[in-house]
Amino acid sequence: MSLFLQIRIFTEIVRAGSITGAADQLQIAKSAVSRRLQELEARLGVQLMVRTTRQLNLTEAGEIFYERCLNVLAELEAAEDAVSETGRALHGELRITAPESYGLKHVVPVVLQFMNQYPQMLINLDLTDRFVDIAREGFDLAIRVGSLQDSTLRARRLSKVSLVVCASPDYFSRYGVPDTPDGLEQHICIRYSRLSNVHIWRYRDASGKHGQVRVPIRALSTSGDFIREAALAGIGIILTPTFLVSEALQTGRLVSVLNAYEWYESTLDQSVYAVFPPGRHKSRRVRTFTEFLAQRLSS
Repeated sequence: MSLFLQIRIFTEIVRAGSITGAADQLQIAKSAVSRRLQELEARLGVQLMVRTTRQLNLTEAGEIFYERCLNVLAELEAAEDAVSETGRALHGELRITAPESYGLKHVVPVVLQFMNQYPQMLINLDLTDRFVDIAREGFDLAIRVGSLQDSTLRARRLSKVSLVVCASPDYFSRYGVPDTPDGLEQHICIRYSRLSNVHIWRYRDASGKHGQVRVPIRALSTSGDFIREAALAGIGIILTPTFLVSEALQTGRLVSVLNAYEWYESTLDQSVYAVFPPGRHKSRRVRTFTEFLAQRLSS
């Protein structure tokens, strides 16, 4: 049996999370997928996956082998691209994941433009605020907003993200406007719940001095859209990326305060990134889409 075919089936099992899912994706019999996995493990002399009644989990050897397999498959695709780019239309599937609120507002319009320009491409776009293991789940790239965590993944910075403190005019008419960061301690605040410490809001003043204030929290959510809507309803003050509230600020439905301060999360490096699993940045499809995305987001 071809080692390449065994590797392809093995990586698809990992991505699908099951032999059944891999069989459906590859359109071959479940028994054939299971047999190819057994043959690969026999060839290598190690167990790659632990099978239970509900799921498959990679062993330590399986984790190492899977990462190497991703590099091998990416190199093969890059080699194919290198000898056939000229005169061949961009085609194939591109799997992308992005945060829901940012994705709907900024990624979706770019994806639609990209699909119009490259009609032979199949786009699989996952909009979710959960943390996605892009290597394990088989994504070609992820769009991530905020401070990029230390990782073995390759990343490309696409644009800068600014944070703003704001609330509705109605809220400020009822509770007053804070004139210093410490004044937020007396207000009702709303925050994104996936942050490590939702009560601590960090800032840097005009002189470059860093500070922080501990704020009372009235509501938490994983949805940036909910946080914006809560502010529009006059529930409280939010600290949020400007891309979520730019239209509301322009129309006066929300009002920004404490604008003399630069607000940030754990670090000052608040940006939007394209993040790639091992080897995927070499793919022609991924390279073309990333450049397409970068040109539009940078503006």
